[in-house]
Amino acid sequence: MLLTPGLAQQVVNALMPLVRQNVNVMDATGTIIASFQSKRIGDFHKGAFDAITQQQTVEIHPEDVNLFPGALPGVNMPIFLEGQVIGVVGISGHPKEVRDTAKLLKAVTELILERDVLMEKFRSQAQLHEHFASLLLAEKTEQDTASLQASAKLLKYDLSLVRQVVVIDTEPLILQALTFGPYDLVFTRLRENILQQLLPSPCIGPRDFVVFLEQRLVILRETQLSAPDSLDALFQWSRELSQLLPLHTSPLPIGLGSSNAATAQLHFSYREALFALKCCRPDKPVASIEELPVLAAYALRYAPGHNCLPLQRLQDTLHQASLRKFNMEDTLRCLLEQNLNTSLAAKALFIHRNTLLFRLAKLRSSTGLDPCHHFDHALLCRLLLER
Repeated sequence: MLLTPGLAQQVVNALMPLVRQNVNVMDATGTIIASFQSKRIGDFHKGAFDAITQQQTVEIHPEDVNLFPGALPGVNMPIFLEGQVIGVVGISGHPKEVRDTAKLLKAVTELILERDVLMEKFRSQAQLHEHFASLLLAEKTEQDTASLQASAKLLKYDLSLVRQVVVIDTEPLILQALTFGPYDLVFTRLRENILQQLLPSPCIGPRDFVVFLEQRLVILRETQLSAPDSLDALFQWSRELSQLLPLHTSPLPIGLGSSNAATAQLHFSYREALFALKCCRPDKPVASIEELPVLAAYALRYAPGHNCLPLQRLQDTLHQASLRKFNMEDTLRCLLEQNLNTSLAAKALFIHRNTLLFRLAKLRSSTGLDPCHHFDHALLCRLLLER
């Protein structure tokens, strides 16, 4: 890392409240690049140069000033970062009087620079994660697939896993935090804080992928396609996740997409999660595409040409029911044609009304659909029959 004049001046400004003497920061060539005394900026400092070459503290006593061109009495200590000397911090005054202060300044300077390096690494890593996630959750071309595989290898992301997209709206937290500082600083610190809370927690698995996309936190959660979590389990996980997030006046909205086996189709789960997010309310902060009312609204907007795994699972279950003792699809079609009037539908099917009610109970137990009592369920049945 190069110690730039801008960064060095930030360090000097941070040190000003700690000391009354002049403080200089010198770069790797011994040149003063930041100082309380701006007129000294650009001067060569022999004491700093010796501290760099010797990699140890150089004290300049009043009687030795003539041996150190460009220097005043004081203490000059090398700044170490990641095991390397990148510059020198110096304080003016008699070494006996400022020695302890110089040690404090050195420690504070190195902490400030280490923090800056960590923040830069965090920003670089965050940008890499964001680029990868944007590519992963978008519709793909052959060129995108090659780039995706290269990035996945770099990030150790397993493209073969079944994943579910979870989206959390963090905008309320950001708006609340903006009262404490500018957007860029607040957003960076907030993201870092949230990730520090989430990543070590049991809610995030070792192969889950967590990233911020704009003001939303996106989690690519490892799951199972053959036996996805129940809605109760998903909602419990979401509540535990929400408790790890910084406090807000109300729980943050969380949208849950469906599990998807194909990486190329993961953008469907992302779209589902975003749609579910819009269905959240203050009294219901978590919404899932697997909920039939949410699924009905989603299918109405994107059907019939859109790939939707929960809708496909419902259709498969409905089709399997039709292959057993009776044709459930014909039963539903007749029921809808009779405006959900079970007596008229039973008469049209030439069966007893109790037989029809038995069939509808079987439909409810296998799919959760209850078209005679829920309008959105009836709408789903109509959409399923038209697919």
